[in-house]
Amino acid sequence: MSVVPRFAELFQSMHSQLPAFTLGIIRLSKFIRHYYVLGVLPILSLFIFYYFIRGSIAFQQIRDKVLLKLPGIRKIILVRIARGLSITFSAGMPITDALKTLATTTGNSVYADAILKLQQHIEKGQQLYSAMQANTLFPPLFTQMVKIGEESGMLPAMLDKTAELYEADTDHLFTSLSHLLEPLIILILGVLIGGLVIAMYLPIFKLGTVI
Repeated sequence: MSVVPRFAELFQSMHSQLPAFTLGIIRLSKFIRHYYVLGVLPILSLFIFYYFIRGSIAFQQIRDKVLLKLPGIRKIILVRIARGLSITFSAGMPITDALKTLATTTGNSVYADAILKLQQHIEKGQQLYSAMQANTLFPPLFTQMVKIGEESGMLPAMLDKTAELYEADTDHLFTSLSHLLEPLIILILGVLIGGLVIAMYLPIFKLGTVI
């Protein structure tokens, strides 16, 4: 918007009627330069509000539930769980201790609660896959791979394979999203820059046709 004031000064010296589109851009530029604080204050207030409530358990639960609805987030957490369990089982750690440790490293309070519930079920004698089947946070593919691993005695290897499958899906998803976003970003920038150029040069073109 720093270019717009220079054009505005030029147009003032022309003493001619400006197109409505150009007037709108000039007025918007003046508003942003003089009242930018009105835009900064709400953003700053949100950051301050987040800083004070980020430690709240209720806020963390709401935030993490919302995050799970975003594309790919659930699979990223499942990869983390599969890798974590594979490493701890390979190291010989008891399953209950492994789950307790994993609950603190998932990065999502919803899944952390689910893992602690798995620990409680296993302490009562349930197998890992059957405890997972009772929770919708663990998809059928994940629980099926865990079941195969437990029955074959190759649980760490099956968990690694599960992590690889979800990692491949996540990589494909983010690649597809980036390919979709690139044209959209170019289109938005093109409209903004093109609109600004047209608004600034429209009065000059108009003057040229009059002359």
